[in-house]
Amino acid sequence: MKKIIAAWDEGTRLWTATSEDIPGLRAQAETFEELCERLPGLAAGLLSAGRDPVPLEILARRRALAYPGQPLSAPVMGGSKEASKMTLKIDFTSQFSLSGNKLEADCPKCGHRVKFTLDQVGGSIACPGCKGAIELVD
Repeated sequence: MKKIIAAWDEGTRLWTATSEDIPGLRAQAETFEELCERLPGLAAGLLSAGRDPVPLEILARRRALAYPGQPLSAPVMGGSKEASKMTLKIDFTSQFSLSGNKLEADCPKCGHRVKFTLDQVGGSIACPGCKGAIELVD
């Protein structure tokens, strides 16, 4: 099995994949899912020709902060639908950008850049990347 490491790069805002098992492999994409779709074809082009498929293990690495008392961001066994909502806390220590009445921040689940307005804070929106519900709290 060939191991590929995919890591989120906050500077470029892209997922970057490399592999010690597949020399020359380097790929970037805006989402982890998009990167996973590209990798098998790229890996096949770099591996020596053969007839048998080569299994790939794609591992994702991303750093995050866990805040005490933070609501659950994934459904739990027997949990309610409300427990599966993701919460994006808007404060001045969060990484977000503000332009007029419009804000941008990262989805807590998939990292996709989410756009919203100040008027939407206090409600919830859908992430365009993973389609998950994001509760916007201040």
